[in-house]
Amino acid sequence: MPPDAAAERERALAFLRALDKTRAERRVHVDGALVVFADSLPLVHDQNKAIADRGLSLSGLPDLVGAIERVQGDSALRHRKIAFDDETECSDFAEWFRRRGWRQRPLRVMVHRGPAPPAEAVEDAVEVEPHDLAAAAHAFASEEPWGRSPEARRQVVAGDRLTGRAVDERAFAVAPGARGSIVAYCRLYSRDGVGQIENVTTLAAHRRRGYARSLVSLALRESLAANELTFLVAEGADWPRHFYARMGFVDVGGYCEFNRMGT
Repeated sequence: MPPDAAAERERALAFLRALDKTRAERRVHVDGALVVFADSLPLVHDQNKAIADRGLSLSGLPDLVGAIERVQGDSALRHRKIAFDDETECSDFAEWFRRRGWRQRPLRVMVHRGPAPPAEAVEDAVEVEPHDLAAAAHAFASEEPWGRSPEARRQVVAGDRLTGRAVDERAFAVAPGARGSIVAYCRLYSRDGVGQIENVTTLAAHRRRGYARSLVSLALRESLAANELTFLVAEGADWPRHFYARMGFVDVGGYCEFNRMGT
């Protein structure tokens, strides 16, 4: 029986939303959405956001967004983020948000359907303790525009720890040379028979050496041995989704986020 892409997408989304709820330090319900907060980490956008209910109408958007704005504003957040899991709503609501200064972020759920990578594909990747990634995560954040602030970098790394406490987390890394520093890494989050490969990262000076392929190969081998479904989330408008497709991942559908900085 062929895989059911819609069912796979729903299972992956259920994993993501359960993670959002479990790691939240606070939850607030408004009419039409759940708003999750990491009050100790206000600069971590993905852990301070609203998750819209499905079945919303365009006519109901002003009230929904107004309620979310009030709740997020009361928490002194400098950003606004709303996630929509319904692809039709992502399309139908895009122009409404664009006209009001919001930016759409399309995201694709990619499920692995290929065979497990061979052992030799792992090459330089090894398993490490999740806390071993902290220095490399700081270094990566410093390379990003949003990571120019030391406090932003600190909060993002602390956010990784919050996530790791909400799921079964494993970490994989590449550290070339004897006792070398970690220059590439990824994480595997597992829960209820589902595994998510996340944070596939290589520091800028060490790219184009095959480290990402090695890391994903190792994470895949471990996840496929332990889970019924393995997926990752790729940016809908960026090139890595093509790389993942070559590694046996299939796009089973998407969702979206609308973002803007607060006033």
